Parts: sequence; structure tokens; C-alpha cells
Amino acid sequence: MNITERIYDVQGMHCAGCAARVEKKVSAIAGVTSAKVNLVGHSLAVTGNASQNDIVAAVVSAGFKCSPMDMPKSEDRQDKNGDKELLHRMVPSIAIWAVIFILMLLKMTAGLDSPAIAWIQLILTLVIFIINKSLFIKGFRLLFSTPDMDSLIALGCTSSFMLSVWTLFFGVKGHFYFESAAMILAIVSFGKFLESKAKKRAGEAIDRLRELAPQTVIKVADGKETETAASEIVQGDIVLVKPGTRIPMDGEVIDGASDIDESTITGESNPRTVEVGAKVFTGTMNLTGAFKFKVTQTGQDTLLAGIIRIVSSTALSKSKAVRLADRLAAKFVPLVAIASIITLLVHILLGHDSIRSLSFAISVLVVSCPCALGLATPVAVTIAMGRAAKEGLLFKSGDALENLHNASTIFFDKTGTLTTGKPEVTDIIPSDTDEHSLLALLAALEAASEHPIAKAIVAESTRRGLNGGHAVADFRSVTGRGVSATIDSVKCLAGNLIFMRENNVRVPEELLVKAEMLQSEGKTLLYASKDNSCQGILAVRDAIPQSSRKAVAELVRRNITPVMVTGDDTTTALAIARELGVAQVHSKQLPAEKAALVNAAKTPDGITVMVGDGINDAPALSAADIGIAIGTGTDIAIDCADVVIMRNDATSIISTIDISSATIRNIRQNLFWAFFYNIIMIPVAAGALCSFGITLNPMLAAAAMSMSSLCVVANAMRLLGKKTYTNNQ
Repeated sequence: MNITERIYDVQGMHCAGCAARVEKKVSAIAGVTSAKVNLVGHSLAVTGNASQNDIVAAVVSAGFKCSPMDMPKSEDRQDKNGDKELLHRMVPSIAIWAVIFILMLLKMTAGLDSPAIAWIQLILTLVIFIINKSLFIKGFRLLFSTPDMDSLIALGCTSSFMLSVWTLFFGVKGHFYFESAAMILAIVSFGKFLESKAKKRAGEAIDRLRELAPQTVIKVADGKETETAASEIVQGDIVLVKPGTRIPMDGEVIDGASDIDESTITGESNPRTVEVGAKVFTGTMNLTGAFKFKVTQTGQDTLLAGIIRIVSSTALSKSKAVRLADRLAAKFVPLVAIASIITLLVHILLGHDSIRSLSFAISVLVVSCPCALGLATPVAVTIAMGRAAKEGLLFKSGDALENLHNASTIFFDKTGTLTTGKPEVTDIIPSDTDEHSLLALLAALEAASEHPIAKAIVAESTRRGLNGGHAVADFRSVTGRGVSATIDSVKCLAGNLIFMRENNVRVPEELLVKAEMLQSEGKTLLYASKDNSCQGILAVRDAIPQSSRKAVAELVRRNITPVMVTGDDTTTALAIARELGVAQVHSKQLPAEKAALVNAAKTPDGITVMVGDGINDAPALSAADIGIAIGTGTDIAIDCADVVIMRNDATSIISTIDISSATIRNIRQNLFWAFFYNIIMIPVAAGALCSFGITLNPMLAAAAMSMSSLCVVANAMRLLGKKTYTNNQ
């Protein structure tokens, strides 16, 4: 059986202890290679060849609901974060607690000390316990194996309730804690509901991506248009896309033209014009015209599905910070339970009555917040990678997101990374003719060639309206030299200087001087002749977008060293580097030599990054601490890159660094808050300040615990509004 990865939807997880328990249970199954939980996304990624039934059964035995992520959702199925169940617990819990609290106030203010009130409070508290029975069932079942936050709450509420029952039944002098137990459950259910809503928003970037693909399409077959379920479309089918609708799968345009909004894929706000032969991608929006395309990829093979896998796997991958937080959170609950027992014993030894001592112990159980600790890192990572995906920036690992802000040296491939990878005509210098005639002659000669330079010449001629009107015959291409043809019954040549001399074409001296100057600027030259007379020269060069100049300048400003590594000749490389402001250049580099340069630059104090187009640069991308594939389309499939940038814009590299910096800063804030909260509040709840008259009863402890988790999630959500270098330009 083949080893595969499958994602499962897991309901009921609230803290790192829950996640650790699920991972432990599933990892113990024969055939499971790895199991990773995304606490924020409530999902489980399992790699291996174990059966789905075994995995689902293991998760259920751990106390959670589980189903394969690709199962169809029915209308009445509980939504992803259990909002309905939490709402059904929260509303009656708060309502009943309000009644209990009013009865307590009447008892205190109106002097109604009737046993009937205590009995009513007992009955109402029992009702709240029944409403929240799932918390008690799970909490006590895990108490002696892998206790979690529910275990602490269940223990604290039960202790409060039993203490009150003891006081009521045996007439022991003391305060009833029915309202405390009820309020703890009401506050916890309310806090979990708000936390669930916040976490759901944190993960909605992935949900929005999943919703981009239309469920129905217009299939064209035998001249008929039929509305068909997207799931029934296969490769080779013809699909019609009308204006204002999203493209349902990847394909190639075969009829019509339109403008496409691809911002959901690349983050680029400007529409792209597509015509016959152009590629289109799932989830992008058709803006203006109707067109037909031939389906090339469907389902999990589309570009959008690849993006979703990368974004989802980032949330599932665990960086060093996440793994450390998970280990600490997993040990947290047992330590809190021990601290609660110690608190009880210390207060009894200090001579405090048993009821007061037990109240302190209960407060310790309730005030501690393993959720804040467990959520501190994953919620920030989930929001950050969703925020990055909106700009077409895809982090494929948590370590890349965590470490990129420490970049010290960034190696750049030249072609397609710092340059567009598409040559453009820069200079036209005629000799025995005029500029337009020279360009028209070269375009006629190169029209049949597939060389990138030939395409650049034809494109420039078309832009000026000079194409056509020439009779071309006897076309011949000489590899490494040029082309020849008979145009309007006259022999014509186009090629390099060697080709001209081999065909006895004399090039004027003043033209050679200009040619040498153009070559020093890194431009490629093409000479043209007509009837053995030199007509002039044309220069082309790989275009340098303004974004590359901005990116290099910004890196230098941030004390990050940019280095160019390219297979091009030294003259061209140095000319491009001078224009960009790159001081370090390595030319004529083979793929293995690029990787060796990257390895040699590694230091313990900084992160070495390689940026390339993901094909010839694969060895260097793998060798770098972090590899970044820049470009569109096929780059999404580059396994060796840690980060994929979906558009040819070098400033996006700065944006990835910005997002990494903001995420790490947010994680540190969250961890500081989680640790600071627990370090301060647990001793206060234990009565460390009671000699100063400062105590924390169980009700206030429950409120503080809920606020702790909410503060962590709210702080992480600030990343949604984070401005990056690219969207500040």
C-alpha cells in the first residue's frame, strides 16, 4: 500500500494537551509515519498507509470527534469549530447562573437565609453540570492519563459543588459555592465560544481559498452548452466561462479573450489579458469577455489546490518555537494539579479552615490557562500564513516563517528573478538604412524563429506596426551564428559579428565602436545585412523591472547582503549588477557551483537565503537555509523551496521578511503574556497575597482564565492588518 497524507477534521480540541493526546494516539497505530495536529484549524494530518477507520477510531478513543476532511458536509453537521454546541452550552449556562446569582444576592441583602434557596441553587447548578456534561466526561476520563484544561475545570467545579453539598447536608458552618461552580462553567463556555469565533476567523484565509472553485461549470460538447457539476469534469473537456464568474479549473484558452483578475493566486491587483493559448487557473475571476478553455488540471492537481496544500501544511508543520511551547503546555496541567494539592495542604498547615483552604486550591485549578500557552504560537502562525497568502506569498514550513527575518545574505539568480527573463529591444542603430526599415528587415528574418531574441524583435516590430508586406523564402538557421533568408528576392542575414564575417559582410568601424559600448552594458547584439551590405545593429537585453531595483536598495538599507549568482557571461552579469546596485557577482556558474557558493556563505549567526526560478537553481535552493522560488505557474510544484512567491516581483521578498518579523514579534508577545499571566495569577490564586487582603475567588479566577486565551488570540489577529513593504509602495 502506498504511503499517503490525508487530512482529518477533529472537533473538541482546546489546548496543547488535546493536540498532544491526539498525536500520541494516532502515532501508535501501525502504518502511521507521522501525525501532526493544527490546533487552530482543528485538523490532523496523517502520513502513512493506515486505514481511515483505524485513525478515526483512535481519535474518537482520545475523546474527540473525527472525520476525513474530504467527506461532504451535510447541512446539519456541526461546523468546524463546534460553534453550535458551544452556543447551546453557553446561553442556558449563563441564564441559569444569573438566577443562582440573584438568589445569592437575595440571601445576602434581604436576609433570606431559607434552606429552600440553597436547595434551588443546588438543583440549578446540577442542571448546568448536565448541560456541560461533555466537559466533565472528558475531563475526568483524562484526569489520570493525559489531563487537560477540561480536567482542571471539572476538578475545580466538582470540588466547589461537593464542598457546598457537604455544607448543606451536614449543616457545616460556611459559605455555599454553588454560584461559583455555576459561574465557572458559564464563563468557561462563554470564553470558549468567543475563542472559537476568533480562531475560526484566524483560519478563514484557507476556508476562503477552498471556496474559490465553483461547484458547477458550463461544459461545451457537440456544440451544446450544459451546466455540469465541477466534480464530473475531466482533462480534455471544454468549458465556457462567462464574464463575472470564476474559472472552475486549470486550462488553456482555445477560443475568445478576456481580462482575468488573478489577485487570489498571485496577489497582483492588475488584471491579466488572456487570449488563445494562454493558461488560466482555478479560482481566478473572469472580468470582461466570454471564452472557452480546454481543461488541463482538475481537483487536487490544480494550482489553487497546490496553494491550499502549502498553506495548510504550514499550519501543520511545527517550528522550534511551536515544539517548545507544545512540550511546556503538555506538562503544564499535571504541574497545576500538583500546585493545587500543595496549596490545599499549605493552607491547612497554616491553620486555615478546610473550606477556605479548599477555595484557594480550587482557584489555582481554575485560574491556570494552558490554552493561552498552547495557542500562543500556532494561532500567530496560522494568521500570518493566511495573511501572506493574500499577497501570493506561500510559506511551506513553520521554520521558514520563523527564521526568514534573520536573513543576512540573499543569493539571487539573475534571469527570471532580478530580471523578467524576457529580452526586450533596447537600441536600434541603422547604417545604410533608417531605424524602421532595419527593424522591419530583422522582424521579417526572425519571424520563423522560436529564439527568445527573435520573439523580442517581432514583438517590437508589431508594437510599431511594421510587420508584414515582405516575401520571405529560403529561410535557414545556423546554430550559434544567426539566420539567413531571401526577402523580396534579396539575400538577407541576421546574426552575430562572426556570422557577418563568415559571409563576407563588412561592418563599418564606427558601428563596431558603438557595438563595443553596448556590449559593455550587458546587451546582446544582432547585426543585419542586405545584399552583403551591413544595415546596422540591434541590441536586446533582459529587462530589469523597477521592483528589482527597489528590492536590492531596501535589502542594502536593512544590512542584508544581496549576491548575484548566474550562468551568464561576466560582462552581462556585471552590467546588470551595476544597474541594480549589487556589489557581489558570481558569473558563469553551473547549478552545482551555485550550491557550493551558498554552502560556503553559511554562518551560525545568520540565515542564508537563495532566490531562484526553481528549475536550474534547485541545488542552490536546497542548499540554502531558506530557499525562495519566485515566479508563477510551475514554481508552485518546486519541492526544494521553503517559500514560493506567486508573482515576478522582487519586492515580495522584502514582504516575506516583514511577515516573518511581525510573526516572531507576535509569538514572543503571546508567549510572554501566557507565561506572565500564569506565573502571576497562580500564586495570587494560591493565596500568596492574602496577608495583604488580596485574594482571588473561583469566580474571578474563571473570568481571568477566559480572558487570558482571548488576549492571546486577539493579539495574534493584529497580524491581519500588518502592512508589508509591497503594499506600502
